[in-house]
Amino acid sequence: MREQTAAPGRIAGITPLDIADNAAAGMYRDAQDFIAALHKRYAHANAFYMQRGTARDADNAWDARMAHLHLGYVGDDSLYKFLLSRTLLTAIETAAVQKGGPLSNTELLWIALDHAEGAVESSFTAGAMNAINASYYASPIAFSAAAGVAVLFAHNRPLNFALGVLLAEVARAKRGVLRVKEVCSSSRVGHWQIVAHGAKAAGLKKLDVRLSDFAKLDVPAEVQDRALHMSAEQYSLFDPLPVLPAAERFDAMIATYGFDSVWLPEDIRVRKVGNDWYQALHRVKVADWNPRREELIRAMRAGRPLPNATPQDYDGIYVEEAYEKINLNEHPFGAYIKRRAARGAINFPGGLIKRTVEAFELQLHKSGVFISADTGDFGVLDTIFMEAAGITGIGARYKGEDYVLAKEILEREYGFEVHFYTLAGLARDYLPERWTDRATPFEVAQLQGDLTAGVMIVKRSRTKRRRRNAAY
Repeated sequence: MREQTAAPGRIAGITPLDIADNAAAGMYRDAQDFIAALHKRYAHANAFYMQRGTARDADNAWDARMAHLHLGYVGDDSLYKFLLSRTLLTAIETAAVQKGGPLSNTELLWIALDHAEGAVESSFTAGAMNAINASYYASPIAFSAAAGVAVLFAHNRPLNFALGVLLAEVARAKRGVLRVKEVCSSSRVGHWQIVAHGAKAAGLKKLDVRLSDFAKLDVPAEVQDRALHMSAEQYSLFDPLPVLPAAERFDAMIATYGFDSVWLPEDIRVRKVGNDWYQALHRVKVADWNPRREELIRAMRAGRPLPNATPQDYDGIYVEEAYEKINLNEHPFGAYIKRRAARGAINFPGGLIKRTVEAFELQLHKSGVFISADTGDFGVLDTIFMEAAGITGIGARYKGEDYVLAKEILEREYGFEVHFYTLAGLARDYLPERWTDRATPFEVAQLQGDLTAGVMIVKRSRTKRRRRNAAY
């Protein structure tokens, strides 16, 4: 263990905070009481897993099948969240024996940060969760029914019909044919038939759709007809959009469940503690009870799917979190972030803002539109919805984007016009009367009750305003 009186320096890629040198969990009289409590916590988590197995209803930050070690509490939340694995428990126990007394919170923090056994990467980083989705979504089981991932924008028929009407009304088509590019398309493309039906009902002759994702997609012939033509290209959201000549530009660009599934370099999670600002960094581990733990860790390190996987093989992934102090005065949008994050922790959608601006500068016609339909805060909830490591289905991760902040910056700094729709509002304005008669009760409930999903529509403004360069 490090010298207890020495400054720890940087550990696991961050500079740890001094979280008070009092004994950890002060209710315990000595080191043995505290160690016993940790052993009980670890045993309880494993017992719960043996009882429940793959329990998706428990997959959240407080999953009872995971043993947690939270340090540095600020109110009801903490600055540090760790997976209490068997080896971390042993390291803590050994350090307490060597010291001959209780460990302080700061000493526990140093041990937990330094404990990289079972981690995909040893250091905490802003984009650590990308390793999870890179492996998971490349797997052929990613969208199977057993995987249980969110399928709202791919499967809800009224919603896709409404998106078709929306595209037809907000984007200008040439000779009745609308050219659309979808980013982060995934392999689920059948819903485009319903989008095309909605567009046709609104007066369009045809949708010409370019699908794109990090791996080039196969376009099934059976989903194409006179109202729908589809082609595919390879494009990863991590890459800058390439420049297109005027003749090849699109009338609209759309992403559904796109930006919530990646942490781009411009994305940061920010919170305020006292008078200081902090950024969240993450590290990915896998619970001891996952039978393919070592294989899964290697697959995520390589960004490749786990071979011969079932959805359950991706269960037990844990995202550790650590906050580090930052200077928001150096951020180009620091003033906006400070105002917004004064209410609580937020995910700054820098990647969404950057790709939106790039779309208009590099790939959209002058009258083009950019649409993002996703999970996030669209300004309709009483509290800020800012999930940092949400779980969809068994294995995939998502974050809640702050669309309210994106709208403010896109309008004030880049001169765009930005409009939001809740799913209920989209249904109200773009579906025919009595649409509920032809929808299933589940489809109706999704559109009328989900306030954590929405649609952002971005257009060029007719009013000249200050405009930044896309590469901020």
